Formats: sequence, structure tokens, C-alpha cells
Amino acid sequence: MKGRSKLVLIGPYPPPAGGISVHVQRLASLLDAEYDVRVLDPYRRSASGMEPLVTACGPPGPGSIVRAASAVRGAAVDLVHIHVSSMNRFAYGGHVLVKLLPKAPRKMLTIHSGSFVPDYRAANGVTRAVVAGLLRSFDFVIAVSPEIGVQLEKCGVQAGAISVLPAFIPPVSSGTAQMPACLSSVRTAGRKLLVSSGYGIRDYGFDVILNALSRSEELQAGCSVAICLYNTYDDDYVGELEDVASRLPGVTIFRDLSAAEFGSLLAVADAYVRATNRDGDAVAIREAAHYGKPVVASDCVVRPDGCRLFRTGAPESLAEALRAVLSDARVGIVATDGKVTDRYIDLYRRCLDGPRRQM
Repeated sequence: MKGRSKLVLIGPYPPPAGGISVHVQRLASLLDAEYDVRVLDPYRRSASGMEPLVTACGPPGPGSIVRAASAVRGAAVDLVHIHVSSMNRFAYGGHVLVKLLPKAPRKMLTIHSGSFVPDYRAANGVTRAVVAGLLRSFDFVIAVSPEIGVQLEKCGVQAGAISVLPAFIPPVSSGTAQMPACLSSVRTAGRKLLVSSGYGIRDYGFDVILNALSRSEELQAGCSVAICLYNTYDDDYVGELEDVASRLPGVTIFRDLSAAEFGSLLAVADAYVRATNRDGDAVAIREAAHYGKPVVASDCVVRPDGCRLFRTGAPESLAEALRAVLSDARVGIVATDGKVTDRYIDLYRRCLDGPRRQM
């Protein structure tokens, strides 16, 4: 539509459903009502099956940086919003990308991973300097947790350029109690349904969940567990999970569910479990809160208010937390931010309409 500002989001886009990719998808849909939006996916090699607003720039590497910058330069864009997980990995390529982008568009960055803070502190002086310099080149930086926001200020980002916002846009539909047939096997009469999700790697702690069940006959008898894996797999680790799951009643492992399927599963779950040993402000926790589900989460990072925490990596502590949420409906309920959508819209308006900050 003539006169509408043009926005480009750079980040992964479903499939598969999970984490940053779902957030980018929902953010694009939200903004499309007010702006002309285009998404550049730096991971996918082909546009086959993509929505019209998405352009494939992958695979990741120098080529994807050049392709993304070229797409922006040819589109008279007003704002570029880049989504990253690991800043340490993005730092050097990010400098190249920002240098290749035209100067005119405003530039926004979202840091999704909670590992940013410990990774930055553990990095050598050169990497820290590169990361801090890159951060200061953006007009606005979104931190998904207050801890990241504090670290951004320590990196020299002006306080007025930092917004602390959860990486969560509520789904348009909240799912129903009617699950797709492929998921119905997890619903067993008389059992509570626990759902967990994430990459199929050890950092996500699915083994801790299965270990907690293995040690508790009460939980084995009273719970079904759905473990939803997506995007990244450690085959050895997944093999270990499958072996343990085969010896436990009521445990099902899913791969690459769509966002709609995962939403349907959460909508009928009795609790969501996040057992990671490192994390950001997990989208899945916000999603569970949106559906009104209690959340049990490891204490590896600061979690949203209301989560029932357990000691990271400790099956006994997890088992205790699970018993608590399953026996008391008031435990584990996370407060939701009913105005988060408005806050995102307001941030974009401020970034597009406000004065440029001095670099």
C-alpha cells in the first residue's frame, strides 16, 4: 500500500515451529497490518513452500549475508530488524552485514539467547569489543530479559535505545481441546499430561525429565509426557532419550511439530516443563502462560514470575516441583503481559518516527 513504511525482518521462519522462528512469523503477521513487511530467512536455501513475504537467503554464511544485504539495498527499506541467538557467533558477520546495509534504514536488533550474558563475559577482549561495537551500531536493541538489558548498558548501548520485551506474540487462535489425530496418543484417561519442547540437544535437559520419572513410581503412574523436538538434533542424545522413553509408560517423543500442532498440545496439557541448563526468556514458557498452564522450569536463569523452579540438572528437585504443580492449581501459574502486542507496535512507531540517536 502506497505510503506505508517498509520493514525487513531478518531471521529464521517456520518450518520448523519453535523459538525464534515462530516469533518472527507472528511478528511479521502483526506488523503486516500497518507496514509493508518482508522477511529474509538466512537459513533456508529455497523459497519452495514459503509464504510470499519470505525470501530465502540461506544457507548461513558469507553468502547469506551478501544476499540479505542485497535484498535490503534493492527495496527502499525504512527499518531492518535482525533477530539473533548467539551474539558471539553473529558478531563478526554482523559487522559485515551492517556495513553492507544502506545507511538510511533504521536498524533494530533482538537478542534471543540468555547465553548472551555469560558468553559475553567469558569471551576474550577482542570478541567483547567487537560485540559491544556492533551493539552500539543499532538504533534500538530488544533484550528478552532484564539481565540482557543490564549487560547491554554495560556494553555502551544507551538506555533509551534498549527495550526489554519478551520474544512472544500471542497466537491468533488459542488452540482447542481437539488435538490432531497424530497427537491424540498422548492423552490417556487418568493421567496428567506434561509437555516439554526444544532442540534435540543435551542443553535442553530432556534426560532430566525422564530421570525424574524413572525415580518416581507416583509420577510414572500418574503422568504422560510429550517431548517435542525441533530444528537441531544430536543423534546420540536423541537415541539415549528414545531408549529411556521406551522403558517408561506414557512417554512420547515428537519431531518438528507445526506451530498449530504444538499449540493444540499445550492447550490440553496439565503443565509445561522447561529443564534447560541455559536459556533466554523462553518463547515456550510464554506460550504456556498464554494458555493458562502451570510452568515448571530450571533455575539456570531468571524465569518469569510465577514459574515453579527446580535446581538445574537435579531430577529429585524436578520431581518435587512436578508434584507441587499437579497437586495445587495455584502453583506454577505465570503472569501474562496482556499489552505485549501494543508494546511491540509502539516500539516500531518510535523507532520509525523518532529522532536518530547519535552513534
